[in-house]
Amino acid sequence: MKKYASRAFTLVELSAVIAVISILVLITATIYRSVQVQARDSKNADAADKFADAIKLFTIKYEHFPKGGSASTTAIGAATECADGADGWAATGYVCDIEDSLVASGYLPSGFVASQSPNPLYPANKTGSQSLMVYAATTTGTPPVTKAMVMYSMESPSSNDSDNFNNELTKCYGSVPGSYSPRDTFGMKNGICVVVQTL
Repeated sequence: MKKYASRAFTLVELSAVIAVISILVLITATIYRSVQVQARDSKNADAADKFADAIKLFTIKYEHFPKGGSASTTAIGAATECADGADGWAATGYVCDIEDSLVASGYLPSGFVASQSPNPLYPANKTGSQSLMVYAATTTGTPPVTKAMVMYSMESPSSNDSDNFNNELTKCYGSVPGSYSPRDTFGMKNGICVVVQTL
């Protein structure tokens, strides 16, 4: 009588295969999440660069920083710039945003900030419209030099990002603020000090 060897997997072998597959799935999911975070952070950094460039072009053309943001009282309508306001979110919750001025004057496409990546670490930031903040720093000298901080949200800033943010804050304000609500409360972890000399 012939004896046939069992070709079925034993319970131990199946458990080992399942464990290996589970580990591979966990590693893949972790890598995928990390790549997504880096992609969102990179998208916001690119948006901040474009926003800073738009502010420079606007300031050179009109010889002043674009109005809009906190304390704005009048919607932009058919104008090329908000009537008043300054600082705060680049494009959310105000009667007239700085983005409105930059869109109306042709330096940014409509809905630019809202199309950016939200930061899930800050529950209030459910849309990309809270991914950028802009604060005027100073206008000094003759001819005048205008400075403004364009800040962007990051989920996973590196030490280089933190160093760059501190350097840019110092460039705009002369030092790094000890308590700074855009950084401490709203997730702005990097930024660009926009410096424009107007004639």
